[in-house]
Amino acid sequence: MRKSPFHIAPFLAIRGIQPISTRSKPDFVRYPLQAVPWELIHLPDCRIALQSRPCLGVHIQLVEISSTAAMHIPYSVAVPCCSLVVLFEGELALYGQAQHLFSIPSTSICLGYHPAGEYLLQFPAGEHRFMLISIDQEWPCDLKMHFPAFAELLSVWLSASPAAIFLPYIPLSKAVCALLDKIRFSPIRKFKDSLAVLCAFEQCITRYHKQLSRQRQATNSRLAAAGQSLQDYLLRNYNDDLALRICVICRQFGWTKSQLSRIAAVQLKKSIRQYIGESRLDRACLLLRKSTLSIVAISLETGYTDPDYFSKLFKRKIGLSPTDYRNKEA
Repeated sequence: MRKSPFHIAPFLAIRGIQPISTRSKPDFVRYPLQAVPWELIHLPDCRIALQSRPCLGVHIQLVEISSTAAMHIPYSVAVPCCSLVVLFEGELALYGQAQHLFSIPSTSICLGYHPAGEYLLQFPAGEHRFMLISIDQEWPCDLKMHFPAFAELLSVWLSASPAAIFLPYIPLSKAVCALLDKIRFSPIRKFKDSLAVLCAFEQCITRYHKQLSRQRQATNSRLAAAGQSLQDYLLRNYNDDLALRICVICRQFGWTKSQLSRIAAVQLKKSIRQYIGESRLDRACLLLRKSTLSIVAISLETGYTDPDYFSKLFKRKIGLSPTDYRNKEA
């Protein structure tokens, strides 16, 4: 059974701080691991209580912080690891290589992949309590088979990717809290005790996986509905340059530019500019085949005010000039 991959030893060594080991529960601790001593760390304006327990297949680490000022604590990850992050109370933000990786609000849970390296944990003044359950490397194949929503995260873990990934956080449910309590309060004296903890952990991530899958399905349904509305709007206004401005589309639907880009990527499978261009050319081809309108009239009808530009663009994209295309399709 391995040690936790997370540690702040270099940070403590630089400051000359020696943790104090105790079996007496500190006054600010609310979520203890049963029968595990605390490592107490006293910093200016901040107290930290750490508990760490290896178990079959996982390593459990519980951190409780009481701070009178906003703080940031550097920590190291010894080996690439996949961990369940549970925030019982408070608010945490994580940074790696000067880049914000994720923030998690109180009473939330998420699964994340940490490459080996240096990180920075940031939190405001107040009480913060969280648990990290790190999974042994032998688990990925089973996890990937039983939990398809974790596939991307597990793939980067198996390949020891240098990029951190965190799945969306979800609120802690009563059922998951009950399983976490079982993990915290279960004594580990025999092999079967470790199996019981491992079983509770598997049930915990099963519930997280189900909630995550439902959340993704709901999100995909909303994106699909929004995407259909966007597609209908673009087809109605494909020849109106003013209506096709990004700012106008965003105002029309009440979306941000990033939301619009995401919806377009999901529904259209391409950028809005590409979709509009293709829609205009499709309409031009139809008019050339089915109507007797002049090339100039078709150019204006499809949103191109410069007929020469329209003809050059049409030939570049279709391979024939508008006149040759009409003659060929006649």
